Amino acid sequence: VLEADVESLIVGVSGVRGVVGEGLTPEVVVRFGAAFGTYLAGGRVVVGRDSRRSGQMMRDALVAGLVSTGCDVTDVGIVPTPTIQLAVEELETSGGVAITASHNPVEWNALKFVGAGGALREGHSSVPVRGHVFSTCTGPARHKGLAGAISDRSPPTEVQSIGI
Repeated sequence: VLEADVESLIVGVSGVRGVVGEGLTPEVVVRFGAAFGTYLAGGRVVVGRDSRRSGQMMRDALVAGLVSTGCDVTDVGIVPTPTIQLAVEELETSGGVAITASHNPVEWNALKFVGAGGALREGHSSVPVRGHVFSTCTGPARHKGLAGAISDRSPPTEVQSIGI
């Protein structure tokens, strides 16, 4: 993943968005997932998405990044962003991510980061996550215990799907 790929993304009040397959590739989404997991220092993260065709691919890449940093993931499926925010608050998780490009054209998608209290991580709060993409996630996962879990062949974290 080149920094130039990430530079073509729009990072702002709406989180991180871009054209799927151009700046917003699965590799980039994995890196942002790992960065957000690192930023949260692990814990449980709620993930949900809209019904865009790219949503499942984005979800899989995001979950891979989150799990690589020791996060447990609760997948709430295809739901509106406020449902993800409510799930973060009600389940008392470390945070959440909504995969949705809202009103943008179908070739776009986005990651909207949600804080522990259920509030969207507005504008300036997405920037530290972007910085983590290249500062803390350049090598193998560094979550303590993850390497042992992989060598023991036991699952290091949990991905739970729930219907809301």
